[in-house]
Amino acid sequence: MISFAKRHLRALALASIALMGIATAAVALSVPSTAVFSARLNQTQQTSYFRFTINFNDARIGSGVKFGRLPAATFITAIKCHVTAVFNAVSTNVVTVGSTPTGVDVIAVADLNEASATFQNLTTAAGLGLAATAAGEIDLYGRFSQTGTAATTGSTTCVIEYMPNNDN
Repeated sequence: MISFAKRHLRALALASIALMGIATAAVALSVPSTAVFSARLNQTQQTSYFRFTINFNDARIGSGVKFGRLPAATFITAIKCHVTAVFNAVSTNVVTVGSTPTGVDVIAVADLNEASATFQNLTTAAGLGLAATAAGEIDLYGRFSQTGTAATTGSTTCVIEYMPNNDN
């Protein structure tokens, strides 16, 4: 009878120890809500991007709307836009992106066909490479300008793909 009790007591003790080990492991993986973390710093070279949409009726779009900032010496690898609704002002429709509200140093006047509801890879865009960022950091502004009878439709979504300078 004593050996039966010892055997069950030993099994109970081992089960308790095993259970404590599992509970300890679970506590070790939890993070207290008061923990302070360091900011993440990517040590790998990665492509970044801005994705934005310009609509014919966005507030202040005729004056240029700031949507981002690029670091100095950023290499712009690609600019792609998808016109999802043609811009239909009677005389001219012009979507531009630049470093000032009226700038054209990233997407120039003739870079995008606003009258074609298609995906467009802007392989000759003004801002590719270091053209726009060689002199320093730049703000990014999107603008839609029109002449003649005002547009009643028009929307494009663009992506500016870039690689920040991490050679230093």
